[in-house]
Amino acid sequence: MRKPALVAADVAGVDPALRPTFRAVRAFVRRHAPALEERIYMGMPCYWGDGGARLYIADHAKHVNLGFHRGAQLADPDALLEGTGKGLRHVKIRSKADLTPALARLVARAARDES
Repeated sequence: MRKPALVAADVAGVDPALRPTFRAVRAFVRRHAPALEERIYMGMPCYWGDGGARLYIADHAKHVNLGFHRGAQLADPDALLEGTGKGLRHVKIRSKADLTPALARLVARAARDES
């Protein structure tokens, strides 16, 4: 398990084939949720606001997950969220084309902690 102190260092541990997508997701979150604090939590980049963690980024074999800590309670009119857990939900990002305006609205909603 990698636990670098900085998110930028964490990107170095991502599969080279996924790095451009991972970096694009990170920039997307920072652009659409600028008030959230970025830090490493449980070995992955997480984004925190008042009241706790809101978003996370996790690399997998063939995609990057943009995760929502309170996704089960988050309004998702475009049905982007996947998962069946008690709270967590995610969106699989396979390329920069998946970083849509609908996802930007979802990220902003999560940053504001709206349901």
